[in-house]
Amino acid sequence: MTDEKLPEVDELDPLIPKIKTQQILVESKELSGKQYLGFPCLIRVSDSEILISFKRGTDHGSDGEADLELVRFDTVANRVIEQTTLAHQDRRIMQMGEWVRFSNGDIANYIDVQLTGIKKLSYRTGILGCRSRDGGTTFSGLIPLGVVDGVEYGYAFDHVTEDGTTYMLVMTFEYLAGQRGSVDVIKTEDHGSTWRFVKNLSLEFGDIRINESTFVRWGDKFLISTRGYDAVERLHVTDSDFNLIEQVNLTEVHPFIGKEIGRPRLFERDGHFYLMGRNCPVRADEQRVMQQALFRIDPADLTITSYVILDNHEEGLVIDGYYPVPYWQEDERGTLFNVIDYKSVVSRFPGPNIVRSEFHWDEVR
Repeated sequence: MTDEKLPEVDELDPLIPKIKTQQILVESKELSGKQYLGFPCLIRVSDSEILISFKRGTDHGSDGEADLELVRFDTVANRVIEQTTLAHQDRRIMQMGEWVRFSNGDIANYIDVQLTGIKKLSYRTGILGCRSRDGGTTFSGLIPLGVVDGVEYGYAFDHVTEDGTTYMLVMTFEYLAGQRGSVDVIKTEDHGSTWRFVKNLSLEFGDIRINESTFVRWGDKFLISTRGYDAVERLHVTDSDFNLIEQVNLTEVHPFIGKEIGRPRLFERDGHFYLMGRNCPVRADEQRVMQQALFRIDPADLTITSYVILDNHEEGLVIDGYYPVPYWQEDERGTLFNVIDYKSVVSRFPGPNIVRSEFHWDEVR
């Protein structure tokens, strides 16, 4: 079956967490120059440490230049150990880095590199990566991902590593080699030394125009969520070769999803599947409200079974924000669900902060 499912409309009431703490990890007003901070991504390197990469530039997009910063964060003491620059090139924008962990233990950060051209338009110049072979202590210089079976990619979204193979969701653009604007799956069986094309998901899912996407393994299948240029968030189930089995339009089915989910992230925890990202529950553009949201997914029927507003349930004025990434930490209180994100309220200046929010997992799961 490959047709879109249309389950019954579900009007779930959102859960508002009663227990929540927040911490600013990097504050834009404390920085000298390049005060726009955004688009964090994280990877755990030990029981007590994560690495957080994020953009440091001058604007959400079309900067003259932006760096990719790196924060080493102690998840037990909740303190920043160190902040350094992970990647820099003159007159290039290090827009967002995506962490990948290979089966040999190496980790890499694949960066969406852009150049601002005429009329302040940004163009991807091809993914660059930096690699660590010592658990994140040191990193190589920037190395191009390169052309994969005739196609060059500009933006990496997510990865799954299993049994020596790493799959990665990547996007190409019409002006890069291959001249194809699609979201594809590529894979490596040698820890990122070489990559091969697997599937064009834009075409497989009905020749739809999509961008930021995410996936997770579900048994012998894959569960995938895609953000559409048509302001729609979709869920898809494929077989192990990424052939479509079933899909659903979440925006059409669930009234509390106003449009697409910004920078969606799928993950599995304790046998359940979750989708998180930026949700705009009000559909009228003139009433746009941004919230950080967590949805529990039933992959068997592609429905949402619970809905948590993690941030901005008050529907305040969030100018820019919400590319959330999660991690968990155990302490005497139990399992804590932590979210790293960026957020700017009321004014765009000086810029968003990098923030950590902490919840009791048993309350929001």
